[in-house]
Amino acid sequence: MVDSEKVLQSIIEIATCPVCYTRLNVSSALCVNGHAVCSDCDDNLSQCPICSASFSQEKHTILSQIIASLPSICSHKGCSLLTMDLEYHEKWCGYRPTNCVRCSWSGQAKELKTHVTNNHQLASTNIERTCFLFQGNINRSYARVQFGQVFWEKTMSNSKLKTFSIQLIWVPNGEIEEDVFQMKVEFTSKEKSYVANTKIKFVPKDSADTENSLIFHTDILKHYEESNILTYKLYLTKE
Repeated sequence: MVDSEKVLQSIIEIATCPVCYTRLNVSSALCVNGHAVCSDCDDNLSQCPICSASFSQEKHTILSQIIASLPSICSHKGCSLLTMDLEYHEKWCGYRPTNCVRCSWSGQAKELKTHVTNNHQLASTNIERTCFLFQGNINRSYARVQFGQVFWEKTMSNSKLKTFSIQLIWVPNGEIEEDVFQMKVEFTSKEKSYVANTKIKFVPKDSADTENSLIFHTDILKHYEESNILTYKLYLTKE
């Protein structure tokens, strides 16, 4: 009996560039003896790396159609999933490399939840926090585990720019989560309160300080501080 998965795996390996080991694409070049390289490597080669023959200028429509119809293999170490939508899979893949912002640990995304739970104090949910708003630059990072997902909660105070920002970075653990998350921040004083919110987008890599952030000018927040201490609550909900 033919093992169709092994056959497909063999075809995918054949459809791999012998120079850079990436998938051949529809613009791949063939030499006159039939050896193929990807279009990127073809731009830097004057002859075939296998047999030293010249490259053919003919179009190989059938080969291009076969390559286009093949699934892709996840590039993350430890994951061998075949998928027709590589970009979507690798966005959620639990084998995607990541690192801890609290220590030197690095590993796979699916291991991050266990690491932060066992090694770091987690950010409490929906509990008041305090920050010394007007005492120089302050950067704090906490791991927040909620809805089975891991978020990095970062607070940054910049005395030069007179800003205070709160950022959530979402690190999926391999389970596809289509729900939309929303962050809400509430500043309170004895007499009044101020609420701001934003949707949390998926951020697969290190993000800029403005991604998934709420940024406030301290001239506004000074109305909610007491003795230079700012009190606020951060809520994370699903829409």
